[in-house]
Amino acid sequence: EQEEEEKEKEEKKKQHNKEYKNENKIDEEEIRGENRIKISKSQERAYERDVRTREQELYEKKVLPETEEDYRRYLAEAPNDSFIWIQLMQFYEKMAAIDKARDIAREAMRKINFTKTEDRQNIYFALMNIEAKHGNFDEQQAVFEEAISTLHDPLAVMLHQLKIWETLLRYYEESQTNENKERLQANINPVVEKESIMQSLTSSDDDNDDDDENENDVNEQQQATSQLYDQLINLFQRALKRYGKKTMKVWKEVMAFHLRRGNVGEAKKMLARSQLSLPNKLRIRAFTTFAQLCYRHNMLSEGHKMFENVLVRFPKRTDVWSMFVDMETSEGRENVVRKLYERVTTLNLSPKRMKSWLSRWLTFEKDHGTPQHQHHVRQVARDYVARMS
Repeated sequence: EQEEEEKEKEEKKKQHNKEYKNENKIDEEEIRGENRIKISKSQERAYERDVRTREQELYEKKVLPETEEDYRRYLAEAPNDSFIWIQLMQFYEKMAAIDKARDIAREAMRKINFTKTEDRQNIYFALMNIEAKHGNFDEQQAVFEEAISTLHDPLAVMLHQLKIWETLLRYYEESQTNENKERLQANINPVVEKESIMQSLTSSDDDNDDDDENENDVNEQQQATSQLYDQLINLFQRALKRYGKKTMKVWKEVMAFHLRRGNVGEAKKMLARSQLSLPNKLRIRAFTTFAQLCYRHNMLSEGHKMFENVLVRFPKRTDVWSMFVDMETSEGRENVVRKLYERVTTLNLSPKRMKSWLSRWLTFEKDHGTPQHQHHVRQVARDYVARMS
């Protein structure tokens, strides 16, 4: 009898282990609920792969669900998937149901597991975008401050808010510029399609009140633009105060902001300020970052000058040489690039680094040069080998 009882126990144990191994699905409610079960890393990775596969299928098909019930079915399988939550928010936003989109965002924040930091961040960013387009300043500011205090990466939240405000600022300024152009065109040629402009041009003495209202609207828009610019600068200052001594990210954004507006002087002031805050290991990087930004915003002379100034102080920084060559190559200034290769190959570099630079130069000449240029590079290589032997 004891032997039979032992056999029954072993069989039950084997059956239990077999059932456990054959479990292919994990109950998401149990994973993130109070009665949380322990799962292996392989099971968690398998679940994440399934989520990514569903996202990819949705993206590739480009056929999104048409009703909330369809979205809910997807979310029942992947409640932590921020992609589907955001699509549902946009679904209601397109229907002009902004309050419903906000409710969906709040529901997503409640249901997404706190360990899914990136997905929670995506939901906050989507809500910030909605408030920027459809809410007022106070509502947007409230969501921003909530995200700062809730998410694990406040710097990312600040940088996203800066992008939102800069986009709005550029939109306001461009709209004002276009209105001025339209007004000027209307004064030159009264046959224009804008009814409001035509009415202002053809108004009688009785319509002076309408003219005053238009002027007030313009003044209000200019005042709003000025306030938004001030808010943007204040947020830059707040981010620099908190992170300016730790990372280059904020300095890069503030310099890029001024360069996009064509204000090189302010960008240089920010560069000078960065040298007082950043640790020594990041100070050269600040100069090279400024130079790269100048190239990307069509200020080639400023970028070229900055690279030259850095290399005067640090002539053996091959990483700076490499960035310099890349920027000039991207601009298609082949003669300038050749001169840079000539200069860097005259430095007292190790054989390994010299070989890398000569190989890179030869590849450049194969793509952009002539056989004569390639022969010159090979001759430089032979001369170097002769000097070293």
